Amino acid sequence: MKFSFVLLLLLVIRYNLGAVISDIVSSWNKSETYPKICTPFNTTTAQTSSTSCPTLASTDSLKQTQLISRLTAPCRYDRFEPPFPVYENNCSANQPLDIYLRIYVYDLRITNAADVELKIFGFLQLRYTDFRLAFGVYAPKRSQPILGDAQLRERIWVPHILFVNEQDSAILGTGGKDISIRIMPDGMLTISTRIQVTLSCAIGLSKFPFDDQQCTAVIESWLYNSSEIMLHWEHDAPVTFEQNLHLSQYSLENTWSNETVAHARKGELRYALLGGNYSSISFTAYLNRKSLFYTMDYFLPSIMLVCMSWVSFWLQADQTPARTTLGTSTMLSLFTLTSYYEKQFGRKSHVQFFEIWFFSCTFFIFGSLMEFAFVNTIWRRSGCLSLKKVNSKYILKSTLTPKVTKRKFYDCETDGRINFYNRNTCNLPSNKVEINVIGTDSPDANNQSKVSQDDDSWSKMTPHEVSLWIDRKARFVFPLMFIIFNAIYWAFVFCS
Repeated sequence: MKFSFVLLLLLVIRYNLGAVISDIVSSWNKSETYPKICTPFNTTTAQTSSTSCPTLASTDSLKQTQLISRLTAPCRYDRFEPPFPVYENNCSANQPLDIYLRIYVYDLRITNAADVELKIFGFLQLRYTDFRLAFGVYAPKRSQPILGDAQLRERIWVPHILFVNEQDSAILGTGGKDISIRIMPDGMLTISTRIQVTLSCAIGLSKFPFDDQQCTAVIESWLYNSSEIMLHWEHDAPVTFEQNLHLSQYSLENTWSNETVAHARKGELRYALLGGNYSSISFTAYLNRKSLFYTMDYFLPSIMLVCMSWVSFWLQADQTPARTTLGTSTMLSLFTLTSYYEKQFGRKSHVQFFEIWFFSCTFFIFGSLMEFAFVNTIWRRSGCLSLKKVNSKYILKSTLTPKVTKRKFYDCETDGRINFYNRNTCNLPSNKVEINVIGTDSPDANNQSKVSQDDDSWSKMTPHEVSLWIDRKARFVFPLMFIIFNAIYWAFVFCS
């Protein structure tokens, strides 16, 4: 008896366990089945069986406001849920919604010429399909589109997009200013809104004011990632600028657009704390700065100031007031020009080509002042300079380390000779007249003749002659150095 009871219990456990296992396996199979790619969409599902929901039957005779009220009734339309794409075979797919954008820019302003803050005035157009608003199914006789403004926007779903590198903007999703909405019978929505965007562009000003800038406007979806919506540019003229667009300090050379996907970590405020991939589109404006203004107001005046400082080379070295006034006035004028530039454009943390130009001009003017101080010091020397040879090498060497000719004045009562010579003449042997009282065979006479022969082997120049020689050389050297500097500077500006 006991044996038969145990056998019966084992049979019950066996069959129950098999049923449990079969249930588990069937549940696994159900969990591994993927969602259908295309499911039939029945337009009658848009109508609810609730008596409180307004019907969509016989809507041909309804006015536009009444039709919109019934289409967007809360009982059948959720404005917080993005629409799903529907294909030609009347199937809805688990795919992101494609949104197409187009921008028309009618005004472009540079609010800050140094930092290039770009302010865009234009129109932004979005195009996508919301099949829930396809009124052609319920009103086949109505062929005209439904038009609306900001009030209609409050009743339908709209994508929330933004400019990533904006400083200030008014755009769809953040305000209801100047919005136009058009709904076609097949559910195609076209939303146009006026935008005012101030963009901060990442630029390089090392070649200022001969720089070319690329200012990019990046548009991204903020609330919905790439699994829900995808942003695309229109295939036909995605970004258009006004033909008569005029910029004061820049010229618009070219524009291009791009589409990409941005990845965000979960918790980033940039994407509403939601991680994932976000659709991103952008367009870039290639700007070329107009340098004629800077050439006329800065470069040409600074070149004239440098050339004006060279006038002092034609003035005699002893004309101290004239040469000092000329040098200091040109230096102060250049400082005034530089301070005006810094006041208008501010100080930068990096060196610009513009600053290199001003520093070089300051260096040339300062060099002309130093040249005057040098020749004026030589002019005021009393002794002559002895030169081994009369050329640039020995003149500069003797000027820096002068070997002044020693002149010995003899007393008639001690050595019996009287020397008559002109103080401004250095070639003493040819100009002096000696009256020798003592005999020529004396040792002093022999020693003096040897000294005279040694002195005759060296050429001599007066300090005035050396000063004039340096000024004549400076008239050629300074312009030549400035021309070489200009050749190198402009080669780096236009070729680097």
